Order: sequence, then C-alpha cells, then structure tokens
Amino acid sequence: MYQYRERLPVTALILAGGRSSRFNEQDKGLLILDNRPIISRVINVLKKQVKDIIICANRNRTDYETYGLPVIADEISGYQGPLAGISVGMKHAEDPWLLVVPCDTPFIPDDLAIRLYYGAHRSGADIAVAHDGKRAHYLHSMLKTSLKPDLDEHLAAGKLSVNRWFADHRLLEVDFSDQQQGFHNINTQDDLHQAEDWISH
Repeated sequence: MYQYRERLPVTALILAGGRSSRFNEQDKGLLILDNRPIISRVINVLKKQVKDIIICANRNRTDYETYGLPVIADEISGYQGPLAGISVGMKHAEDPWLLVVPCDTPFIPDDLAIRLYYGAHRSGADIAVAHDGKRAHYLHSMLKTSLKPDLDEHLAAGKLSVNRWFADHRLLEVDFSDQQQGFHNINTQDDLHQAEDWISH
C-alpha cells in the first residue's frame, strides 16, 4: 500500500446526479448506512486523499450543501449519465486531475487517489481506472481535466457511453484486486443489506 503524508493536488468529483432507477429512484448518496448517509462515508475517505472535493447532484441540493462542499449540477438536462457529470466536474475543478467516484460506494479504498494518480503519471496515461481483479470500475477513475473539450464534443454528438469514450484515450487499469470490497456499490436493497452485514461483522 502506498504511503503519503499530504493530500494530492487533485479535485475529487462525487457523482450523485443519477436517477437511481434500480433503487426506486431514491437518492442513493443520502441512503442511511450505519446511522449516516452513504455520501458522508465517501467524503470522509476522500478528504484525507485529495485537496478539493465537489459534489455533482441534480436533486436534493440543499441536503448535499450541508457538507460544506461545492455542489454542482449537470449542464445537460435529462439525466444524461456519468459523462455529463464528469464534464461539469472538469469545468469546476481547479486542479489538472479529476478523481471520479460514485456516491454509492461506501467502502472506497483509502489509497484510491494515490494509486490511480501515480499509476497515470508513471505510464503517461490520460485516464487511470481501478480494476478489482475481475472487472474495471470506470467510475472510480483519475482523468486529466484537459480532456474536457474532447469530452464535450463526444457529448454533443449524443454519445453517452463511458467505456467507449475512455477507450479513445490512453487508458491504464490499476490493480486493486487486494481491495475488491472497496468497489461494492449500492444498486439494490440487497446491496444495502450486504453493506450493513459487513459493517456489523
């Protein structure tokens, strides 16, 4: 595991702008896990890793503002997916790198940022994504904010696939097979119960 003493010059973007169609359209970042909203767990891990944090939320803005962080919304209407959130996150980021994480993964690794950041730097990648040994997690990624013009062109053409846009750039998959639980996301009630069981045990 990497060791470091100060937060990276990176802006973290927490994606909380989805429709949550698989969870009865509930706002997953505000679901309660272990007596607190899931997003509070995400924030507490990220604030030890990066310099700045932004929340992208398309509803319940007032609830998210209670965390004292900038809250932004997609500039493309109609819940156009994660790339729309990443685009607006790049616009507001003050750093050359953007760490993207979803709001519904309560156990994100405490070295997520540094492993992606240094992996990208050493390899010369434009984008670094976490891979848990079984599959890549494209919404746990580190991207150059200079990619925004290309991303906006992609979106303007009506292309919304995260995987396809990522594949158009120098992409690095970073091994996180030692922390598979860190990418457990809450898509269903069963996923939430699983997370509760892990915490209780």
